[in-house]
Amino acid sequence: MHQAIFTTHFLCFNNQFYDAIWLRVKLYDYIATKKEREIIKKNQGFELVIEPLQIDDEMEALYTLYRKSMSYQMSQSLSDLLYAGEFDSCYNTLAFKVYDDTKLIAVGILDIGALSSAGISCFYDPSYKKYSLGKFLMFQKMAYCRQEGMAYFYPGYVVPGYKAFDYKMDVGTPTLEYFNMVTQNWLDAGKIQEYATPLNCMYFKLHQMQAYLQESGTCNFHFYRYFDASLDPIYSGLGLLDFPVMIKVIDTGSLKNDECKIVVYDVRDDRFHILLCNSLYTVIPYNAQEIVFTADLLQVQHVIISSSQMNIIKRVLFTD
Repeated sequence: MHQAIFTTHFLCFNNQFYDAIWLRVKLYDYIATKKEREIIKKNQGFELVIEPLQIDDEMEALYTLYRKSMSYQMSQSLSDLLYAGEFDSCYNTLAFKVYDDTKLIAVGILDIGALSSAGISCFYDPSYKKYSLGKFLMFQKMAYCRQEGMAYFYPGYVVPGYKAFDYKMDVGTPTLEYFNMVTQNWLDAGKIQEYATPLNCMYFKLHQMQAYLQESGTCNFHFYRYFDASLDPIYSGLGLLDFPVMIKVIDTGSLKNDECKIVVYDVRDDRFHILLCNSLYTVIPYNAQEIVFTADLLQVQHVIISSSQMNIIKRVLFTD
């Protein structure tokens, strides 16, 4: 995102929340598949040019054309996507440009590291959709990286329930891996369907907890819209709440006006956590009825207690 290296395990499109499951291809074991050969053959009439990235009007016009055809929100321009107002790149970035005669029809952006590379973006003329140009560019990036002796290629993430990213599961299939947030390991992507996604698990656990806590006090379940705020360099390092699902406890005790108690569930340690948070910035008045919490940008002051036992969480919350 822009000139930052970031990782997020959750996404929000149009106030709908999703898991982001990251992928990588082991290039040192990779053998081209039949699908890869077919797509490359389909596009053999086009010219591929690989060069250092220099954004120009032609690329911006193509990006705008592509952005308008997408169902999800994208940056307003290619410059904003990659630089966000900065003028110099801190990465070694290549542009993979595809031409139909003299017409630019597709561009892929690749960041090069010492032993691996990241496919930052692909965009193309929607009228050429039948040529699978997104996959074609992925395969060309992988071929380039194998030639350069790199170990891994990172194509980005897939989003369960959001098909726009499903095409990445067809890229590098023989050695494609996904990152399991629970185990913190890279595993065979062929078993990704067995993965109980973190967002669903958090949702289920916190709904159970809300019903249990409601007997003693008012607790409101919310999705938290600003879970990814710390990805913005302006807010990085401020200890912001980064859980997409939470329970806000309505506490009449000795909390300050800008403080609140939040209950979250972390799939990585299988525990509930009571967090004391304060409002770093109030956006709108709090509405307990809204499922998506957008009232405040929350900062975590400290963890009050962590436990896998609901009765312990309840006792700490409602016992003075």
